[in-house]
Amino acid sequence: MNIQSIAAIGIRIFSITLFIQAWQSSSYLFEVLFGRPEEDLAASITVLLLMTAAPLFFGLLFWFYPSIISKILIKREIDTDISPANPIQLLTCILIGLGLYILSYSISDLFYYLTMIHFSDNNSEGPFTLLNIENKSLFIISVFEVLVGLFFLFKAKSFASALLINTK
Repeated sequence: MNIQSIAAIGIRIFSITLFIQAWQSSSYLFEVLFGRPEEDLAASITVLLLMTAAPLFFGLLFWFYPSIISKILIKREIDTDISPANPIQLLTCILIGLGLYILSYSISDLFYYLTMIHFSDNNSEGPFTLLNIENKSLFIISVFEVLVGLFFLFKAKSFASALLINTK
């Protein structure tokens, strides 16, 4: 299997996610069109229509023409056959994906709690504070999540080899 075929499979999977996004946007569009009056809207119907039509258009484009798009994206020089991965490489890829997944959620949480700390420090209201004991513990957990995600990202190969050595 060559790289263009794998890219075409990934493009087709990405088109499925675009269809799901279009489905979610269309539900809100139908709610606005048939449920609420227009004067209650915070956005224009044109924006809602574009939010539904753009993922649907690109999803259809990516679904029906994945090989053409992969030929555009992948240069001919790097389109080679791929050899099967050994277990350490496969586990390394899984751990890097897990690290990226953890980081994608924890970084946004970390910025949220850093913003709350900033607002709490600059608060001159006195008894009103945004940083209670629950938010402090969630901040510490978010820092720990970022550290775990970075560990999986940067030490994935050594961790994968250690896991495989311990399972034999």
